[in-house]
Parts: sequence; structure tokens; C-alpha cells
Amino acid sequence: MSNEELLSTLRSIIKEELSPINNRLDKIESRLDKIESRLDKVESRLDKVESRLDKVESRLDKVESRLDILETRLENLEGQVKENTDFIEVLLHRTEELNAQMHNLSINVDKLCGQVTTIQTNMATKEDIARMEYKISFLNDRLLNQEYEIHRLKAAK
Repeated sequence: MSNEELLSTLRSIIKEELSPINNRLDKIESRLDKIESRLDKVESRLDKVESRLDKVESRLDKVESRLDILETRLENLEGQVKENTDFIEVLLHRTEELNAQMHNLSINVDKLCGQVTTIQTNMATKEDIARMEYKISFLNDRLLNQEYEIHRLKAAK
């Protein structure tokens, strides 16, 4: 056999031997294509998930920002509530003091009312004063008459 025939035979043997390998490689390539396609789908889905996670992260940042604002407002409100509570306690204490003073004033007014009633009871009325003025005037007239009589009797002696 000549070299060319040998070469041709060798080629045909190699082709025969390589044919199952090529078939297997074709199947592997086909499977790899399918895997690659599936990987592309997975990557696409991962991109979507990543996008959604970015949105969730953004929303969480906004929520966190709002919570910080609310926390600041709550701290301010707590301070104001503390101030208001302290002020109310002062007002309650002052109210208790004023109630005690009012009670004391009430007792004093009751005493004064009693004293005024006593004074009114002991005080002469206008009629009493008019009678006294009449009696004093009458007594004054009698006194003048008696002095006149005494003076006349002294002069007659």
C-alpha cells in the first residue's frame, strides 16, 4: 500500500473512531448550550432580584430616615412632657397652698361675720339713738332750768 492509501485508511479509521467522540462532544456542546441558556435566565432573574433588593434597600433607607426623624420628634416630645409634668406638679403644689390660704380666709371671714353679728346685736339702732338724743336734750333742758333756778335762788338771797 502506498502512503496515500495508508493515509486515507488512517483517516477513515480516525474518522470512525472520532465519530462517537464527536457525537458525544456535540451532545456535550448541546447540553452546554442549554446550560448556558439556563445560566442566562438565572443571571437575568438574579439581575431582577438585585434590582428589587436595591429598591427594598432604598425603601429601607427612607424608612430609617423617617424613623430617625420620628425618634428626634419623640425625644423633643418627651422633653416637653417632662417640662409639662414639672410645671403641673408646681401648679398642683401652688393650688394646694392656695386652697390652704382660702380655707384660712374662710375661717377668718366666718370669725369676722360672727364679730359683725355681735356688734350689730350690741349696736344701737337709729330709733335707740333718737331716743337717747331726746333724753339727752330733755336732761340738758332740765339742767339749764335747774341752773337757772339755782342762780335765781342765789340772787334772791
